[in-house]
Amino acid sequence: MGRGPGGILAGSKSTFARSGRASDIRCLAASQPFYDSSRLSPRRRHVASGVAAPSTGFPVTSNPQRILQVLDGHLRAPFTLYVYGRSALALGYPNSPAAVQGTMDVDAILPAKDILEIETNDDFWRAQELTNRDLDESGLYFTHLFEDRQVILTPDWLDRTVPIELTSLRHLKLHRPSSEDLILTKMMRVDPQDREDIAFLLRQADFDQSKLTHALANAVIPPIKEIGEAFKRSKDWLFPKLPATRF
Repeated sequence: MGRGPGGILAGSKSTFARSGRASDIRCLAASQPFYDSSRLSPRRRHVASGVAAPSTGFPVTSNPQRILQVLDGHLRAPFTLYVYGRSALALGYPNSPAAVQGTMDVDAILPAKDILEIETNDDFWRAQELTNRDLDESGLYFTHLFEDRQVILTPDWLDRTVPIELTSLRHLKLHRPSSEDLILTKMMRVDPQDREDIAFLLRQADFDQSKLTHALANAVIPPIKEIGEAFKRSKDWLFPKLPATRF
């Protein structure tokens, strides 16, 4: 394997090396496409998803907020984070259910256009490592970072993100994808929890069926067979719920 830009080894599996830290990256050529940035020591995910973790001492109401409060406290400079998954539902919608608020992690999308800058941002990676250290006993974690080419999204997803206002944060600037892009990300697997989340997004005030139709027609799907098959099955499931929409 050769060494690519920014010190990333080219190949199906690569390793970041930052001040003694290492993180596995599962690229698109691998069987699991996700960009999984983990701490050097393995995570102990001993608290089940959806179960509230012990308080970290911050006056906040959801696990994602607790995680991001800790991350923000370790940052020394501004950083823009695009959250998705259940953390986006917990932080980006005022009526999200308790199970969503209790998710144990924060997932984030890294825009491809910023990837080299992010890879060399030692402040962010130091803050991420310290956050996971501080939260280790609670079972909360911040390790799953996905490059946008590894997630089903529309080509212009970044232009339509929605800011998330958390006044307690000093350095983090939070955004979530639009509701239709979040629905696309939930169609990468055939999973009951993801379908519950899609149903929740369909009920939101900013949901626009015409925009979802456009998103489904223009979705950029990672070249992974399993993801493509899951997307097709998810569309078949979604179709009856939108009887006026043609895919």
